[in-house]
Amino acid sequence: MTDSERWPIGVFASIDAGLGVRLDVARELGVTAVHLHTPHRKWRTPQRAAVGGLHIGFVPHDRSSAEYWQILAVASHACDDLARRGQALHLETGQEPAEVLTAFLADVERPNLFVNFDPANMILYGAGEPLPALRALGGYVRSVHCKDATWSDRPGETWGQETPLGEGAVDFPAYLRTLAEIGYAGPLTIEREIPQEPVRQKAEIAAAVQLLDRLKREIAAG
Repeated sequence: MTDSERWPIGVFASIDAGLGVRLDVARELGVTAVHLHTPHRKWRTPQRAAVGGLHIGFVPHDRSSAEYWQILAVASHACDDLARRGQALHLETGQEPAEVLTAFLADVERPNLFVNFDPANMILYGAGEPLPALRALGGYVRSVHCKDATWSDRPGETWGQETPLGEGAVDFPAYLRTLAEIGYAGPLTIEREIPQEPVRQKAEIAAAVQLLDRLKREIAAG
């Protein structure tokens, strides 16, 4: 794969539900890779999805608890159902520290269970530093979000603050270098969850595209 083919810029988008940008805005920005928020039921068909991604909920840290094994059973059933359709399941990071999620993935033990890594969610939920978590989960990472955030003054107790890309606590040059280390070459999906401010959302996504394009060029140049 050439440097120009690695890491196509993507965007988190919505049709009729969710917090993503509209598809026409993605087209206007020249973004060709889209991570689509699940639309309302009437628009869902088996032909329209190859991968499902979700927050499964808070995985209990205690592997001996009944709740842990109940969530594991749900995840296993979902993976088995998706496998019959030739689909995979990506669990999005954030609600658990990396070591908890790694153990959970190993316990579910399904070949179509992977991770959508969101560095900002690690900060927003106070679940741990993003880059060590990315390295720990690297073998499972099959999709990523590019979102930024600042830490709460009480991480793990109160919610952090989402910010425009490059203005928060995520070190994006190091983030991309770490993605290269783990062998990830898929889309860099920009997520900016302010659909109530569409003009601002579009402008900040456009700035994020420019930032990521510049970082890609710098990393390719060595």
